[in-house]
Amino acid sequence: MVLQMMMIKVLHLKNVLNGVDFNSKNRKSLNNIIDPTIVASLLRNIYETTGMFNLIYQESKTEEEKQIKYLLWVHAGLSYRNRFDGVTTLKENKDKMENELKQMESIRSEIEQSPLFKSMDDKNQGKIRTMIKKKDYLIRFNGNKVVFLSWTRFTHISHFMLIHQMSEFFSLPICFEKMKVHTKILSFSTYKQHL
Repeated sequence: MVLQMMMIKVLHLKNVLNGVDFNSKNRKSLNNIIDPTIVASLLRNIYETTGMFNLIYQESKTEEEKQIKYLLWVHAGLSYRNRFDGVTTLKENKDKMENELKQMESIRSEIEQSPLFKSMDDKNQGKIRTMIKKKDYLIRFNGNKVVFLSWTRFTHISHFMLIHQMSEFFSLPICFEKMKVHTKILSFSTYKQHL
């Protein structure tokens, strides 16, 4: 599933980098342009998806750790989608939301029934429950201890990309030149230290 998500994102980025132009029937035209705000947004999304993949599938030491992180990620996604609870009017959408709420409860139950969760003391079980309430999945395990993580630890590049999504940054060459500098700042070994 993650591989498919990454392929779609990369193919979309490739398409955006081809630029867009327009020719009307009355011979008016728009030169081929590449929108740096869209490029920055896609790059940031790819970066965050890669971080999520590494956190769940690479950093986890056991299958139980991986399963809990994965379930927290799924729960966070379903929770995010259910924020429209009061605005949904179509019966089909309401049914879908009810089904997703049941899935969320099932996920919570599955996490709490896992051997790793049961082996934790109350404080660390509480940390997992906090992540469920916060609709988040950024944790690391040190044995039976839960360590909270946040995107601020991974944001050297993420913040750079967010800044360059703003409309005042129009120059794509400047965007890529600055990205080279920031990429050197945050090497993979630095990223691994934050996990």
